[in-house]
Amino acid sequence: MQSPQINGNYYSFANIEFRVNGLFILGIKSINYGNKVGSTFVRGTNQMPLGTTQGQYEPKCDIEILRPQFNLFLAAAGNGYMAGNYTITVTYGNPLDNGLLPTVTDLIVGAKITEIDLSNSEGVEASSVKVTFLPLQILLNGIAAVANGLPQIASVG
Repeated sequence: MQSPQINGNYYSFANIEFRVNGLFILGIKSINYGNKVGSTFVRGTNQMPLGTTQGQYEPKCDIEILRPQFNLFLAAAGNGYMAGNYTITVTYGNPLDNGLLPTVTDLIVGAKITEIDLSNSEGVEASSVKVTFLPLQILLNGIAAVANGLPQIASVG
C-alpha cells in the first residue's frame, strides 16, 4: 500500500494553526495530545484471557507556549482561567503551502487547565510556559476514539 502523500509533501510543525476558543495563537513550541483506552484482560481458570473489559477513555493534552503569547491567552481567559473549559483546534496544512495535502482539523473538547509550569534557565532560549489540560474528548479529524459517547439525558415531565 502506498503512502497518501502528494508530490513527496508531508505535514510539518510549520503547517499547524493553533486556536483556543477561537483565539489564534502563534508562539506554540510544542503540542502533544492523544487518546487512550485503559482496558484490561478478563481471566478465568485458563491461561488464556477470556476477553477484555470495555475500559475507560482517557484523552490527554499539553502545550508549551512562548510567554508573550501565554500572556495574551491569559488576558483573553481572565480571572478563573483554570476553571474554564476550552476548545482547542489544531489544523494541519493549507493548500497554499502544503503541496495540495488535505487540511486536517483535530478538536480537543472541554479542556480544563490542570497545571501551569513556568520555568526559566540561563541561556539563549525564549521564556516559555508549559500548560497541561484535562480534555473531555479529542476528535482526530472529526473522528471519535470511542463510539459510545455520554448518554442523552432528558428531563421528564
